[in-house]
Amino acid sequence: MEILTLFRGISVPKNKAEEIKEKIITKGIMGNEGFWRLSLNDLRWKISKLFKKPDLNTKDTRTPDDFPVICAADELGAYYYALVHNRHKDKNEIGLIISFKAPNKQYICRW
Repeated sequence: MEILTLFRGISVPKNKAEEIKEKIITKGIMGNEGFWRLSLNDLRWKISKLFKKPDLNTKDTRTPDDFPVICAADELGAYYYALVHNRHKDKNEIGLIISFKAPNKQYICRW
């Protein structure tokens, strides 16, 4: 199995950067370290039913079964997200670059 080295770029409050860094080192990436939170719910098993629903809403597509996901990129992309895209101009933040290894499976999207 091919192993990929991926990178994640996040911006965090400067006064919490060391704490967040240590948490990532000891517990791994949880997806809630930065300001953005993403979750995924595999809807493939009920997609045809959802397409037919005239009053489709987020209650139909978001459930307690959602699981956290993270966005990752190549190293240059991670730098962009940590230092530009995810930064707030009015907050005292620092960018963190996280590298990790993951199996190359079909749930990993390549852009």
